Amino acid sequence: MTLVTQIEDRGATVAWSPIVSHPDVIALGAKDSGNVGFDNYGGELELFDLGITSSTTNKPQVIGSVKTTSRFSSIGWTTFGSTNTTSTNTPLGLIAGGMDNGTITIYNPSSIIQTYSTETTTSSPTSSSPSILSTIERSKSGAITSLSFNPHVSSEHLLATGSSKGEMLITSLESPTSPTVSSPSGGGGNDVGGNGDGTTEITDLAWNTEVSHIIASSSSNGIVTIWDLRQNKPWCELRAETSGSKISSIKWNPSQGMHIMTSSLDDRNPTLKLWDLRSSLDMPLATTESVENGHVRGIVCMDWCTHDDSLLVSCGKDNKTLLWDLVTFRPICEIPNDNAVTQQNGAGAGSAMDSFNHNNTELVTSPTGSASGLYGGNPAVGGGGLSASQQRRYDVKWSPLKRGLLSTCSFDRKVQVHSVLGVATKCGRPPKWMKPASGVSCSLGGQIVSFGSSASATPELAAAETSAPLAQAKIVSISTHVENPQLKALVETFESDTANGNYVEYAARKQEDATNIGNTYDAQLWGFMQVIFEQNSRAQLLYFLGFDPEDIHKVACEYN
Repeated sequence: MTLVTQIEDRGATVAWSPIVSHPDVIALGAKDSGNVGFDNYGGELELFDLGITSSTTNKPQVIGSVKTTSRFSSIGWTTFGSTNTTSTNTPLGLIAGGMDNGTITIYNPSSIIQTYSTETTTSSPTSSSPSILSTIERSKSGAITSLSFNPHVSSEHLLATGSSKGEMLITSLESPTSPTVSSPSGGGGNDVGGNGDGTTEITDLAWNTEVSHIIASSSSNGIVTIWDLRQNKPWCELRAETSGSKISSIKWNPSQGMHIMTSSLDDRNPTLKLWDLRSSLDMPLATTESVENGHVRGIVCMDWCTHDDSLLVSCGKDNKTLLWDLVTFRPICEIPNDNAVTQQNGAGAGSAMDSFNHNNTELVTSPTGSASGLYGGNPAVGGGGLSASQQRRYDVKWSPLKRGLLSTCSFDRKVQVHSVLGVATKCGRPPKWMKPASGVSCSLGGQIVSFGSSASATPELAAAETSAPLAQAKIVSISTHVENPQLKALVETFESDTANGNYVEYAARKQEDATNIGNTYDAQLWGFMQVIFEQNSRAQLLYFLGFDPEDIHKVACEYN
């Protein structure tokens, strides 16, 4: 396990950049006021370049910032607009912020970066700022607690939001400056996941990874609703928590559109549950209940790895952040909540991989030795005191572009980026991103079979790969390599004639060919072979040797 980099003094919610040209950029939406007094309710949207692949710097740097009049509850980033699909100049896509006052704000990250040097010296920007494309006011719906962009290329302009009062909205950003808002229930969108009193919070939203018009919403009463946006009505409901406990997160399987994972915030039953919608809506397919070294208090957040559907990361109120192997449904390792021990060994961000993987494997072990115990406190039985509570994480997210990288946010105002490239193999299998992208095998007869990515096949397949990393289409091709085409033709002719019994014709052709090139010996040899396969081969052989059977018979009679 590696602590790649860290951003200090930031209590924020995180969105990774989905733009291929900017894989190291993250957006931080402030969730608190920092060191500002009680009379400040504003926040800030910051864009950081983590410098992971940079050759000039290895520290995070602010590349864009804009002040906000409210704090962030949720944040998302989409590639929509980065390919000139809109009239707005948004080469870095769009960022959506769900604010705690019920406002949904659409930002232009490209404009934020370009005007960063001037905007840092001005007052808080208004809606006329080029950094803000549009604002949707929903002050009566409560804080925007969940937000998700559609991951499918054909529908990436759709934004789903859920509020603390149960309002779920689908916003179309085909025109980012003039968004259109609708509700899947067909009405005002009030209390979509609740019981009619407007108090049931929507805790998370997740678009299906295979079908673009299917979305799931989870609520604080333990119900998960699967929505069909074409019909504007629920497709089914999962009572994931029969006790009515709060569901903290929901995630679809990146490679299987009928599998969905739920996590429980209940301290009495802190479990992950995998549901197969084809088999049962009442009983999960698998669960982490009673799993050794799992969470012992409620799970706050979890995220499913888009590059390997057997990996999942979760963080809980027990001060644990666990990397799970979903093949065995057991934790692989625990991600430490502090890098103090690494610093004692003199390991910086650049050498952390070697230190953890080889010298300090006891820091990130199978969770039998909880990493939180290294820093004091016992979160399993009381939270571990103030220090452990401050280190507790509330958000985990995988990078959509950087394989094996994930971000964590903690209450001690730290945003950290970790690499699991070294420990992901502890499950006994290499991660799926280590599988060869192409291969070839040879067989007899010049047969060659090969497989590879379809990125260069058609634009449609290439676009599908971009939207679903795990569902990349592969092409298997079978070809024949011929070094001597003339020899191959002769062999095929020989095999065809022998298979059909055309021995006489074949020998006749060979005799003719030998005669044409003046090869008397071969001509006589193939002529003899032709006689051998004639029906009256004995008589024909005498003629071939220059004897007349009638003359031989006459001489024989005279001799007698």
